[in-house]
Order: sequence, then C-alpha cells, then structure tokens
Amino acid sequence: MAFGMNIWKGASAFLFAVVLLQFYLIISETGVPKAPSFTHSRPSDDKPKHKAPVKEEEKFSPDEWTYDSARDHQNIGLTSAQCDQAFPDLYYEIDRAAAVWREQKHTISRKDISIDWRKDAAFQAMTYDNQLRIIRTKNTWQQKGYKRRALYVLAQLNRALLGAAAAGETMPNIEFSVVVDDMSLIPGAKNDTHSIWAFTRRKASKAEDRLWIVPDFNFYAAPPRASSFIEQQRRSAVHDAYVMDKIPKAIWRGAKWTNEYVRGHLLDVSKGKDWADIEEVDWKTPNNTMTMDDMCRYMFTVHTEGRSWSGRLKFLLNCDSVLVAHKLDWTAEFYHLLKPSGPDQNYIAVNREFSDLEEKINYYLENPQEAQRIADNAAATFRARYISPAAESCYWRRLIQTYSEVSFAPDPYVMVKRNRTGEEIEEKQGSGRRELERSGYEWIGLERVDLRGLCACLWPVIFLACPNDGAVRLWDKMASSDAGPAPAPQWHGIRKHQALCEHWYHPSAVSRDLWRPGSRHERQVAFAIGRVEDRMANGTTQSPADDDGGLSRSPAAARSRRSWCALASKHDTGQLAGNVDCNPFQLDEER
Repeated sequence: MAFGMNIWKGASAFLFAVVLLQFYLIISETGVPKAPSFTHSRPSDDKPKHKAPVKEEEKFSPDEWTYDSARDHQNIGLTSAQCDQAFPDLYYEIDRAAAVWREQKHTISRKDISIDWRKDAAFQAMTYDNQLRIIRTKNTWQQKGYKRRALYVLAQLNRALLGAAAAGETMPNIEFSVVVDDMSLIPGAKNDTHSIWAFTRRKASKAEDRLWIVPDFNFYAAPPRASSFIEQQRRSAVHDAYVMDKIPKAIWRGAKWTNEYVRGHLLDVSKGKDWADIEEVDWKTPNNTMTMDDMCRYMFTVHTEGRSWSGRLKFLLNCDSVLVAHKLDWTAEFYHLLKPSGPDQNYIAVNREFSDLEEKINYYLENPQEAQRIADNAAATFRARYISPAAESCYWRRLIQTYSEVSFAPDPYVMVKRNRTGEEIEEKQGSGRRELERSGYEWIGLERVDLRGLCACLWPVIFLACPNDGAVRLWDKMASSDAGPAPAPQWHGIRKHQALCEHWYHPSAVSRDLWRPGSRHERQVAFAIGRVEDRMANGTTQSPADDDGGLSRSPAAARSRRSWCALASKHDTGQLAGNVDCNPFQLDEER
C-alpha cells in the first residue's frame, strides 16, 4: 500500500515538473509575446499582407506625397493639401455655387437657409469645432425613406469632420440646411435668395444655381438592396475582367414609372434584342431583380435618370464595364468628370430616346480594344479616385470651407437666464432655441422638471410624468406680433407647431443634443417620443388649478392610444423600449 502511494506521489511530482518546464519555455519563447502586442516584429517568413499605418510626415515630405489608390482610397484623414493634390478636378460644383453668391455680392443669411418653404424632407444643422449639431428637421423622420437618407448624410458629414480632426485641421463653423428629397423645389422668384444643400440640380434651372450639391446618401450606404458603399465597391471588384470576358450584353433593371419618357424608350428599343438584358421591374412582385454588383458581370451597363437624377450611376461606375448613359438633364457633384469622347473617354453617350443605342453597342462589340479603353478610363477616374471614400471626405470639407466664405457666421451658443433653486443665473445654451424663436415658431418649454420624471415629446404636446408629484407646467411662448406684446402663457395644445423636448436641467447640452455619454443625468432620465391624439390637441384649455390637463397622468394612457418609443440616455445611441422603431435623432423631429 505504502509502495503504491510512493509511486503515485512520484508520478505526480514528475508531471508537475513537466508542466513547470513547459510553462517556462512558453513565457521565455522570444517569438511569442506574453500578451497581445501590436509592436513586436514578425518572423521574416511571416510578413504581413498590409503594412502598419505610418504617419505621412514620416514617409514623405509634402512635395513628395502623391495619391496612391491602393493606400489612400479609404483615407478620410488626408490633409487639405493632400486633398487638392489627389482630387484637383473634384470641386467644380462647389466653386460654381460659390461664384453665384460672389457675383450677386450677397452673403447667405440665416433667413436664406430657412426651410419653411419645404413641407418635408429637410433639416437644418451646424458644424462647430468639428462637431455636428442638428438644429431642426422638417417632417424628415416620419417617412422611413427620408429618415434613412438624412441619417446617412449626417453620417457622411460626421465622417468628414472626423477626417479633418485626424488631419489636425479644424473646419469653419457654419449653419446650413439640407434637402433629402429627389428634388429641392427651391423657390424660383427672381429676387429669391434661399440656399440649400441638395443631391442634384437641374442644369437648365436658373433657380437651382443657388443649390450646393453634396454627395448623396448612397455614398454612405443603400440598404436593403445594397450595403455600405465601401463594401459595394469591394463586391463589384470581384467581377473585374477584360470586357470581352464579360457577358456581351447591355444590362438594365428599373421601374418605368419614375421616368416614362427615358425608360420607356429604352425598353422599346431593346425589346427582343440579342445584345440586351433590359427589363422593367415591378416592385410589387419583383422576380427579375439583380444586385448592383451582379451587373458588373456584363460588358455594358446602362444608366437612366429617374424622378430626377438617379443614384445608380456611381454604383455602375464601381464596375470595370463600359457605361452607357443618355444625355442628362440633372447633375451631381461628380458628373462633370464624365467624358463622352477623346482620349479620356469614360462612357458611351447616347440620346435620350436611345435611338442610337443599338448602333453603338454593335460598334463596341466589334471593337473591343476601344471598349476596354473606355472601361479602364472609367475605373481609374471614378472607382479608384473620384468616388472613393477619401474623395467624398475631401469634398465635404472643401464644401464647408468654401460655404463659410460666402455665408454668415453662426452663434453656437447664447446666454440665457434661468432660475435655479430660487436664484437667477446665466447659462450657455445651444442656439437652436433662439433660431426657432427668430423664425416665429412657437417654443414649447418645460418648467420644474424633476430629474426622475419621464419626458415624452408627443404630438402635438409634451407629456410629463413626475413620480414625486412635483409641479409640472407646459406653456406656449408665443412670438410677439405687431398687434402688441406676446400673450400670457396659455394652457392649451399646440397644433402643427414645433414640439421640442429639451434637456432643461442639462444647460451645457446643445439644444436637443440629448445623447451625450458621460452626462451626470444619463442614468436618471429617459426621453420618449410618440404620436398621440391627446385631447389637448383639440384646443381645449384648462387651468392647472382645476386640472393638470392630463399632463401628469401615467404614460400608460398615451401608450394605450398609440405606441411610443422610449429612449434612455444611458447610452448615447439610446435604448429601444418595446417593438417601436426608435432612433435618438427622432427627438429633433418637428411633429
């Protein structure tokens, strides 16, 4: 028995010694770090596929730097000098718009960027110290299409500002408005001075000369039918091949109704042709759709305008195929780079009726070397350079810089007086509230909101529930009129006016910029948005002495009439309550 125990102890000791030896060898192995490291040298036979980032000043002097698409294609942090060197021909639309205002000797004013003339699909914003602020929106979040567009434009802008910061540059402070509809519908009166940023302009419209053209929302992403633009470029490149190795046909899919004239002619001239894979898509029962990257398998890709411009063009230019496009009535920020002829030709131009389409397709099928030259020029000009993420960032930053030179300087903050625990003090507040008051919009304010209260911006009033039974008041500050001073606060619902939920007890917050991480109230306050048909919306007025107007009732009453989404500021992106599509930006919606 004792002998067996001794054997067991000896074996255990031996195994323990082996484990210790292995552990020592592991931690002393020079080729294997003790912890994950991004600085240790790799073995000579294990070279990385991509070199680690190195600051440009360590690699090149300013005079030596040149754009390399393999290295710089997605670099949003190029300096202004590098942007100018890499994309010298990118800024035509910016320079054109600036020239309009300089020729008129007119500085764009706060009144000029008003979005009152739009019924929807517009927002007003500000950049300040490389930060992006949303000041106001106009029926933008109520439609998923407009909401998605606005979010992606804001994402592009924010990405460009981050790029400027990465380059060590601070952009000018500006205030501007953006329309995210297919058409700006800018007022066309002779002496009108409205100005807005838009995705496109009609070249024949004098009024639309006042537009500042920006990269459309698809440059960020285009779900659900396409992914992020960067990913879309990668997917398209998978199908890179010599044009003669591609399917020898012209490809097009789309809805006819968005432009009956142009698209109808295309469908007519291509019907039954061997060289065409051109079909109308019925989006009610889509059974012949095709992804944008799958179109890159074809030798020819066809572009058509839609309701106005069409966002498909940049996706087609991600292919290394031969682009075919009719004469365009609308333009975007990179269209001036399209060359229909000459040594730099990068697409095939046809008329708007496509009557010469078959002739040109047959010509290039018989002359593949010329077709290859066009495809190569297009890929080098657009995919590798002028529609890259780097170019997009440079464009936004040049736009901000140039726009600031012909526009007013915004007030990022204003001083306001507030009563804090019986003492009147002055505090900084984001300028958004003042902007609304200047424009004559009614402001709905909150007084004595307890930190534990639930603030719900509901249509068309603000609904409050304070669990400590603290006093809650809702009032409407009317703008003064020629008839006399502003009337006393009224207890009534506000019909179709700006309903804003403000972080009343967080004075340092930008107006309606509620989702700051690190806020001392981030775990105490939840904001909610919804659309309810409260009885106060019918114009009933009641004194708080008689009744609180339903303001301090449980949110369950509102929830029973219509779903609302609760957003908690515990995280800067908000938290979803229930199954409602929720987004922090919804707090800025004019409802």
